[in-house]
Amino acid sequence: QENAVEYAQSVVEELKSRGLRADAGVARGDVPRIAAETAARPEVSLVAMAGHGRSGIGALWASSIGSSIQSRLGKPMLLVNPATPRRD
Repeated sequence: QENAVEYAQSVVEELKSRGLRADAGVARGDVPRIAAETAARPEVSLVAMAGHGRSGIGALWASSIGSSIQSRLGKPMLLVNPATPRRD
């Protein structure tokens, strides 16, 4: 989880350096419920999620978890693969 926190913070810092407002958190547990609770906050306009890379983002989306998350959000969702190098 420590690597996930470091990764999330590095992305937030990069976004802020480009003039965007961003915040990040790392959570474990019931992913659809946690994502929906996060998305319900009024200041949230987009939910970005990174997979753990073992089975890939495509596998997450194809799973029932992916569709369950999207159906509960009510806001846009961005799936990213932390293993893919960032383009500057």
